[in-house]
Amino acid sequence: MASFAEQFERALVLKPLYLNSHTGCDYFTLEENLAIFDHAESLAKKHGLPVYHETHRGRALFSVPATMAILAARPKLRLTADFSHWCCVHESLLEGQAASVAHAAGRSYAIHARVGHAEGPQVPDPRDSRWEPNLQAHLAWWKAIAAARRAEGCDILPVCPEFGPPPYMTLLPNTTQPIANLWDINCFMREWLKERLV
Repeated sequence: MASFAEQFERALVLKPLYLNSHTGCDYFTLEENLAIFDHAESLAKKHGLPVYHETHRGRALFSVPATMAILAARPKLRLTADFSHWCCVHESLLEGQAASVAHAAGRSYAIHARVGHAEGPQVPDPRDSRWEPNLQAHLAWWKAIAAARRAEGCDILPVCPEFGPPPYMTLLPNTTQPIANLWDINCFMREWLKERLV
């Protein structure tokens, strides 16, 4: 919590719209993680700056059930949706968890537009047609988030095409060469989303 407060204070200098947080830890107890979320909320109120908590492996919101437990305890919590991590954790496109994912989408105020798959949080190249089902699944989740924010009258929904460098991006065998151009992939995602996330 001390580290969180220190980083929060440093970020204020930048005058951000919100803070994105990799909050808590997957091996902390529910009570320990809730204490961190409560601390974040007290700082958000003190400084008038919202904190969105990212659904991310290794963190408090690492899985759908863990997130549902936290949202049950803190129903006003705001999320940054990076459901690609959940695809990896659950080794699926989250079939069978639609109601929970919809609930999380309703609490999401920012999107990290990375596309996950059953064995990892980032498909090698979203332009490859074999990943079309993954893109469509993520797009449906993102559209639900946009609809929820529009229904609230929200006029800004931050969306970050968040395909990352190695080790997120696959390297060619026995080299340090990525299999695709990261900049091109993120530009592709930006344009793809502009056409579809309306």
